[in-house]
Amino acid sequence: MVSLAAIGYPMPVADLLLCQCNAIYEREVLVCIRRGARTVDEVGDECDAGTGCGSCRGAIKTMIEEEQQRKGEHSLPPELLALPLFARNKSPKK
Repeated sequence: MVSLAAIGYPMPVADLLLCQCNAIYEREVLVCIRRGARTVDEVGDECDAGTGCGSCRGAIKTMIEEEQQRKGEHSLPPELLALPLFARNKSPKK
């Protein structure tokens, strides 16, 4: 069993069955996301969630987006982030 503290979850959460086809719980999906899965397909490759009927794919996508938001990651495509509009100024202008 995965420790919630080990994956950065500050408080206990109910471990709900997310993917009924493959008997995958939310905690398992969260672990995959925190280990680097960034798409629903990547989560499916890691733990099989979302690879059956597909009814849980929306919930997995939401979990990915919430985790990215929690970590302050952009959900924009890298091509868009490469535009000057999104460039970060490393040093203040004088």
